[in-house]
Amino acid sequence: KNQNQNHQETKTTTQDTNTKQEQEKTEEKKADSQRGGPLGWASAALLVTVGGAIIWYWNDKYTEKKKKNQTSKELPSIGKPLLGGPFTLVNTTTCLPVTDEYFKGRFMLIYFGFTHCPDVCPDELNKIVRVHNVLEKERPGLLQPVFITIDPQRDSISLIKSYLNDFSPNFVGLTGTPQQIESVCKYYRVYFSAGPRDVDGDYLVDHTIISYLVDPDGDFKEFYTKSSNDDEMIRRIKEQIQKFDQKKKL
Repeated sequence: KNQNQNHQETKTTTQDTNTKQEQEKTEEKKADSQRGGPLGWASAALLVTVGGAIIWYWNDKYTEKKKKNQTSKELPSIGKPLLGGPFTLVNTTTCLPVTDEYFKGRFMLIYFGFTHCPDVCPDELNKIVRVHNVLEKERPGLLQPVFITIDPQRDSISLIKSYLNDFSPNFVGLTGTPQQIESVCKYYRVYFSAGPRDVDGDYLVDHTIISYLVDPDGDFKEFYTKSSNDDEMIRRIKEQIQKFDQKKKL
């Protein structure tokens, strides 16, 4: 009987203990809920503040970048490359010295090359001839094609004259001393570099493949690369002629 009584008391004590533990857990959960969870309201508020600040920062950066891009699209480009300048060279047609002033009153389409060029120069010169022939029909004498050698050591006056006649008699060839050629190339930012010589002393010259348009006032207007085709060059040159005509009317 005593054993049963003791067992019953032990069972009651265990139940009381379990009930008490469950009540404590319930109270802890209730307290956590009131505090805003394990992190607490203070921690939660801090996270919200920091997260909001980060979102605002990146949103502000995005907005600023978007405004800059929009502004750059709306604003027209200002200025032009500082190309061109005075020169004194030798006209291979007349064998006389000539300066840039000689070409005032006409548009110049200038190409820098050399007579020993195997393919690139002939291709570009033929393209200039085709462009010139089209524009010559509309405005005779307004566009002057000009060839300036970058290899004055080999390109003599007679060689340049003969070379250009194979393309068109309308070309004006120019040459000069190495120093004069270097000077005019710097004005137009033309790169050129002679390659290694072969057993015969022959060599190629690596150089800029660009045609430059200069207006009748002697001001550089724009350039055309190897990828510019005939139609593009004709259209753009006509636009420059039209702009020049309008400027003169003001």
